[in-house]
Amino acid sequence: MLDISSTPASLFSLCLDYATTHFATISGDIPKLVKSGVATKIWENLVKQQQLDDNTLPCFFSDAYPLKELNLQNCNKISDTSISLLSKKFTTSLNVVNLSFCTGLTTDAYKILSSTCPSIHTLILNYTSLSDNALQLLASNLPGLKSLSIQGCNSITETSIQKVASRCTELTYLDISYCKSINSNCIKAIASLSSLTYLDISWCSDKEQSVSDSAIQKLAKRCTKLQFLGIAESKVTDSVLQKIFHACPKLQRIDLSFCLSALISDKPLKYMAAIQHLNLQGCNITEATLSKILDSACPDLRYLDVSYNDGLKDGWIQNLITNQGLAKNLKTLKLNHTKGISSKSSSSLLSARERLCIFHYCPGSVERP
Repeated sequence: MLDISSTPASLFSLCLDYATTHFATISGDIPKLVKSGVATKIWENLVKQQQLDDNTLPCFFSDAYPLKELNLQNCNKISDTSISLLSKKFTTSLNVVNLSFCTGLTTDAYKILSSTCPSIHTLILNYTSLSDNALQLLASNLPGLKSLSIQGCNSITETSIQKVASRCTELTYLDISYCKSINSNCIKAIASLSSLTYLDISWCSDKEQSVSDSAIQKLAKRCTKLQFLGIAESKVTDSVLQKIFHACPKLQRIDLSFCLSALISDKPLKYMAAIQHLNLQGCNITEATLSKILDSACPDLRYLDVSYNDGLKDGWIQNLITNQGLAKNLKTLKLNHTKGISSKSSSSLLSARERLCIFHYCPGSVERP
């Protein structure tokens, strides 16, 4: 029997690589390696190298291994057959399922999974071929879902989103970013999910449709428990932003990347005191507004991303250097692709604030002496 559980770390790593490469020769020993944790490591290696398929996956189906979390991310060789076998084997134990980028699955796989494993509370299905029909089946069969992520599933429309909102009322986490068919009706339906603490509807706009201010306003009014809100590339205005911050006092993190109508006035600033994580990439924010955010609007700000803001200059960095009381809790500052800020200035800021982590990547910029 293969036993590599007690070997030194470096040798253990080599053994894992060997076991992954020559899996066919040791597959019969997998059930014996469950208790030592070695089987899990081999599984992770196979997933990482995208070698899990319908033939290798059944080797891990052991009675001694009540699988609770299933991670098959990037395993695009997996078909409905494997999902059917898994579902029947781990009917009562399976809680968390990640099938992101598993593009070989059909609606039948999701139907079998959701109808056979009622204990699933977390589903991660990013960039799959998930259809409206499949999502409706998942919502119908898994009303106890707590977390759902379907990034980049462009076949999803308001029909299935409305089904999710009406059936999965216990959702606290929902990520539908990069789903290009999301519209205002979807957002209005999601507004009924009052337990949400995390919601990402970023990058859902396209030329034909976009999420309206009124839909986002309705969302904020009802989802008052939100701690994270992603609305990147939306057309949200300062008037609605003000209402979001006022209605959601627990909101600590917000992504406003490329929201060109956001924070062009001071209206929302007096309601932003709870914000700790602020993403303002490509917002064309002015130095004056940004200084107010750092000076008083967000006293507990820990993370700030102002990448792709060409209006920021070295003078703003110098202000951070000389005024040590400004943004004193800031831990991470991202300045990528800010052509108006030189690497010399960002280096000086790093020297002045040793606890501050700065990211400043700007290819093609002209450095000033």
